[in-house]
Amino acid sequence: MRRILILALLAATILPARAQTPANTGLKELLSGNTYPLTMKLQDLNGDWRQFSISGPQADPGGFAQLFALSVMTGNVEAGKYYTKGDTVGIGGEIYIVAYGHKLKPLDPDLFNDLSRDNLPKPEKLTPDTVLTLALLNLKNSGNLTDIRRFDLKELATESEAVQESAETTLDSARGKAQRAASASNLKQIGLALMMYSQDYDEVLPPMVDSASVKKILMPYMANDKLFTDPRTGELYAVNTVLSKHKLAQIVSPAEMAVFYEKNLDSDGGRNVAFADGHVKWVRASEWETVKKKSKIKD
Repeated sequence: MRRILILALLAATILPARAQTPANTGLKELLSGNTYPLTMKLQDLNGDWRQFSISGPQADPGGFAQLFALSVMTGNVEAGKYYTKGDTVGIGGEIYIVAYGHKLKPLDPDLFNDLSRDNLPKPEKLTPDTVLTLALLNLKNSGNLTDIRRFDLKELATESEAVQESAETTLDSARGKAQRAASASNLKQIGLALMMYSQDYDEVLPPMVDSASVKKILMPYMANDKLFTDPRTGELYAVNTVLSKHKLAQIVSPAEMAVFYEKNLDSDGGRNVAFADGHVKWVRASEWETVKKKSKIKD
């Protein structure tokens, strides 16, 4: 019943009236590109095409339908947004909408392991030369068809610019949060290295003249030298030189004594600080003066 209703809706209100392809099309013929081109460009579309989105859960996320909904030989398509002239094909007893979606560049497999880096992929702006990829959407399993409208390249380009700006803002926010988390992890490991050093030297901290000298001293206790660098600025972390050669027992309030810290404020107006008891905290600019005073930081 659901399939019949969707087909009726497509035929009556959504898609332009035109001759349909044969009820059953050979898969080999379809993938050859003779019946439908495997790729098109936005400039190849006109007012006869309809733009729509797909929402809702996939009824068959691991099966044949998803394979075609995501890609057909030539690459991935943008999930949820497609263009069609209303053709449907039958394959293996299932009915598919013949549509085209935006072709995406392959993602770096290490992307989600390092969101703090500066070269995060930016969303591509849609142009007349934007490549579209053939996608067959199973009527039974592809979810709800929404935001259905006549294709308009100028309108699409305007929307694309807005989406691009929003996505860049989101990426910048994600990068900032990832860099903050990565920096906090770095400081945590430096703090642990400092404690390991002190255990080897009768609970006495090393000479802490400047960041470079401390890095050299603690390097044997660290996995790599990149951990001494703030991923946001590329600078070495600042060190509280007041603690140079101090005995741990001389530190009255370790939880309030800053040992290492980021030299500059981040975009949210704060910085990560590692304290003598081993914990790391993001400190707002309004709190920093208090931390400096209690830690006897002079600069």
